[in-house]
Amino acid sequence: MVGWRQVHQTLALERLELWEDLENIADQSNNPWLVGGDFNTIVDESEKSGGLPVSQQEIVDFAHCISACSLNELKFVRSCYTWWNGRIENDCIFKRLDRVLGNNEFMQLLPNSEVHHLIRQGSDHALLHVICNDSREHVVKQFRFLNFWAKHNDFMKVVEESWAEEIKGSPFFIVHSKLKKLKKVLSQWSKSTFGDFFQKIATLEDLVKAKEVQLEISPTEENRGILSKAEAELKRYRHIEEEYWRQKAGMKWFKDGDRNTKFFHAYVKGKRRKLQVKEIRTRQGDIINSPHNIGEEAVNVFKEQFMETSEEYNLEVLECIPKLIKEEENEEMGKMPTKEEVKHVVFSLNGDSASGQDGFSRHFFQSCWEVIGNDITNMVKAFFCGHELPRYVTHTNLVLIPKKEEVKTFGDLRHISLSTFTNKIISRLLHERMLMVLPRIISPNQSGFVKGRSITENVLLAQEIIRDINRRNKMHNVVVKLDMAKAYDRVSWKFLVRVLRSFGFSERIIDMIVRLISNNWYSVLMNGQSYGFFQSSRGLKQGDPLSPTLFIITAEVLARKLNNLFDEQDFIGYGHGGSMKKMIQVLREYEIMSGQMINLEKSLLYLHEKTLIREE
Repeated sequence: MVGWRQVHQTLALERLELWEDLENIADQSNNPWLVGGDFNTIVDESEKSGGLPVSQQEIVDFAHCISACSLNELKFVRSCYTWWNGRIENDCIFKRLDRVLGNNEFMQLLPNSEVHHLIRQGSDHALLHVICNDSREHVVKQFRFLNFWAKHNDFMKVVEESWAEEIKGSPFFIVHSKLKKLKKVLSQWSKSTFGDFFQKIATLEDLVKAKEVQLEISPTEENRGILSKAEAELKRYRHIEEEYWRQKAGMKWFKDGDRNTKFFHAYVKGKRRKLQVKEIRTRQGDIINSPHNIGEEAVNVFKEQFMETSEEYNLEVLECIPKLIKEEENEEMGKMPTKEEVKHVVFSLNGDSASGQDGFSRHFFQSCWEVIGNDITNMVKAFFCGHELPRYVTHTNLVLIPKKEEVKTFGDLRHISLSTFTNKIISRLLHERMLMVLPRIISPNQSGFVKGRSITENVLLAQEIIRDINRRNKMHNVVVKLDMAKAYDRVSWKFLVRVLRSFGFSERIIDMIVRLISNNWYSVLMNGQSYGFFQSSRGLKQGDPLSPTLFIITAEVLARKLNNLFDEQDFIGYGHGGSMKKMIQVLREYEIMSGQMINLEKSLLYLHEKTLIREE
């Protein structure tokens, strides 16, 4: 049975009564139900355009009600705004006053339901057309290592027997082949050992109920023992279910033993709904709504985004970079790693992050280190000996995350890179070795990603500068806030190599870095499916341990160019037009060299209130 309630409350006091009524319904009913209509309030400031500021208390009250009732937004189609005051220009106001929400039971029953915002014909409100859909798109199930496997008594024996098979080939091929075989072995073992644990829980719950009745009828020692055994088995499988959903949810802030299975399940389902993109506008302005067409367009977008476009430039612009890396530092960074060092890297990487396309997370590598450690170490040593990284190591999945609720274009999505864990091991090892030289080569005003520095220092400094911008100053004060568009994706490898060489990094270190970043192959995960298989020719992977280090090294060119500009005798100050032109020239040179592009929409000039601005 699915319940439905329509709402229309205009007064603030009436809305408070409505919130209380909804919370009572949520407390008393375990059935699927929907609530929808004109709530006459919003849940976020982004849901209003124009008019006076919204009441924060109304937003908080509504958000609290949604949370207390465990309600979920049905994904909407078309415009975000459902109400218009009928006016234009400065008097125009748009709001999203109408919405439809379902409880967790409803979302599990009809997971792909959505609400269409129809035209506002004869009313200032858009009609809401609710489509209840229980269809589930067929998704090829990928292998994922489940953490609870490692707690089973037979787990290590299964891994040892599979891993013991002798395989000939390069160290990379040996690890890849053993992991590939282990996928099948673990999948079969899990099926025979745990089975369908969701169905097993349902069966055990019925068994416990029956044994409780049997004990009530005949309270013997034997019946009590049978009931206790059934309860223990049910508890074990419920714990397995909780671990499964906890891993799926990817949450780090719940303690072991918390009974939050229902919450984890709802959270995972909610994440999946938010990742669904039903339609999107292409770069040419066309609207596409076929899952296949959306996936193919995503591939084309990222192919172009990762394609080298930087121009040739005068190498004199790198004269600001001094040779600072010492010979002994190069030797230390390039020395052959030991098994203990590789183990340290494996155990220091984030174990809760999503796994790459091969399905193996840090939890597997850490749990099985005594079995797989030698092969993993040999693989890392092979890289340090000059071996190229194969595609099956560098293959990376791009997952697209909505930046806002209404996704209209691919610009409304940000991507994260899910690399294989074997790739991360090598990146992290090289990153940790490079950390020792960063404080000497990175300018003090670059505070992010450098050991011993904190980016919050620059945040506090920026606040002080903005506060004091109107202090009396002969030349007037100007603060420039720059934002680089797709900063990691646009880094030119040629530029990076030249910067590394200018700093004095050895050809051995540069070669290792190039081998890490230049053979990356990508697929795009869209609506649960994988699309494309393409190679990049520029950019650094989001989420790769080495990427922040390489990025700040390239950004050091801009930092030093600006610092040198400030030291010039004829640089009068930001408030002077000629000096501003020089700074713009430096920025343009950096864009050409590095492949970076300043995002003008997010970049700002903060001016002294008496600064004169004239067009030239």
